[in-house]
Amino acid sequence: MKNLWTRVVKRKYIDPVPLEEWIRNPEKNKKNSSVIWKATVEAFTMIEEGLAWKVGDGRQIKIGRDPWVGCNEAYALSPGLLRHLDSKGLLTLNQVDKIGHSTIWGQAWKNDEDLRLPFRWKNEWISYIQELHRSNVRLKDEPDLLMWAQGKTSKYSPKEGYSFLMRKKGWEAPVWWSKSIWKLKCPAKARILLWYMLKRKIPTWDILQARYLVGPGRCPLCKSAEETINHLFTTCAVSMKVWGELTGLLNVKAQWGSDQLEVAWRKWWQNYPEGNMRSLPLIFFWGIWLARNKNLFQDKETPTSVIAINCAAIYSAIPPPETKTDQIHHKPVIIQEGIPWAFFDGASQNDRAGAGLCIYLNPEHSFKASVGLGMGTNNFAELSALRLLLCWFLKKNIFAIQVFGDSLNVINWVNGTSSCQNQILKNLLEEIMLLKTSFNSLSLCHIYRDNNKEANQLSKAGLQQNMGCWSIEEHRQGQIFSSQQSPFAPPQ
Repeated sequence: MKNLWTRVVKRKYIDPVPLEEWIRNPEKNKKNSSVIWKATVEAFTMIEEGLAWKVGDGRQIKIGRDPWVGCNEAYALSPGLLRHLDSKGLLTLNQVDKIGHSTIWGQAWKNDEDLRLPFRWKNEWISYIQELHRSNVRLKDEPDLLMWAQGKTSKYSPKEGYSFLMRKKGWEAPVWWSKSIWKLKCPAKARILLWYMLKRKIPTWDILQARYLVGPGRCPLCKSAEETINHLFTTCAVSMKVWGELTGLLNVKAQWGSDQLEVAWRKWWQNYPEGNMRSLPLIFFWGIWLARNKNLFQDKETPTSVIAINCAAIYSAIPPPETKTDQIHHKPVIIQEGIPWAFFDGASQNDRAGAGLCIYLNPEHSFKASVGLGMGTNNFAELSALRLLLCWFLKKNIFAIQVFGDSLNVINWVNGTSSCQNQILKNLLEEIMLLKTSFNSLSLCHIYRDNNKEANQLSKAGLQQNMGCWSIEEHRQGQIFSSQQSPFAPPQ
């Protein structure tokens, strides 16, 4: 709110009400306002849904009304419970801090007994506290910050708003080919043509008919069938002759399918995953399209051999892909004697996350654990696994450790060699940095996945477990002891 326009708008339409209260109020002032401001207020309903608080001291965040970064819908409390809390003077998040009970691995919050809640609201309050724990919310000595929480940065932009709106409407998931075709090595016009073909936006006769327009009717190349996208590029006799001559010139044995265009393209994509072969149909399409337009608009037929030669020349001009030498990662894991060591890994699949931990107190005494983390991305799973690992050692009063992981992002974030831009992950990273200060000696090293196979398998096992559920094996003096109990519970 620093530039002139925003200061004028705030002074004219928002003051003297605090900005946070204006946002919370469903009735926004639009009286005697400009057209631009009216449109902004209308759009603000959507923007408001994407706002959340980055938790600081908790003095600005309304209990049960305001979302925080990383929370889900469990933050919203029922009107009855909100009225009951209001009657007790409990309005903001800092008022339910259980002072003196927080520990290094979790913030303590007042439970239903501390607040003397009636039984009918007990489960609702428990869910609220669980959501605070799941989001790793910890009160800090800094003001709360209202921010845009639906992107990688805290700043709202029209692009971020559009993406958020698409996600809400369920339109975000793109078709499988929408991004892959732009990475192919071939002329840009050929890539654009394929995109228009798959989107059914090129002006062939079938598309023009659907739009009630006049078109050529019959295929300009073979003149024996009605022109459609599928006919022109997959079944036309002239096109298939061009394909045969093209593959002959290039000395490749490859059949272009006679299925529907998208089906044929998917099969081709799956059958030729490497090299420049994936680009060959695009160059073929481009040659056919130029010949079709020349025939249609200039009444000139292009011999199939000429089309094939032109396509072959374009394809041959594409530089060959760089040969990737297999990198053999046999970098040894150096473990210092006399200091406990551990491996961690996180996994994410279908919005479910799991953690895997391998902890060695000494060569004869170790723990192998898999943990369910609920919903989350891979980076969330990696950070959560590291946090649980550090908490485990602190619980056992071990303050000198060696930690190994295969997530270079997480290693760099924690070691301070790069910064995390995702606001949702920053809360978790701040927790880890706080835990890190409790150790006298902590080395965090990156290893290749080949050296982290056991933790990787445990993290995948965590995908099958519910959030907060543990599966632990203790290996001691040749014996194995199994447990399903968490080694530490969050503070109540």
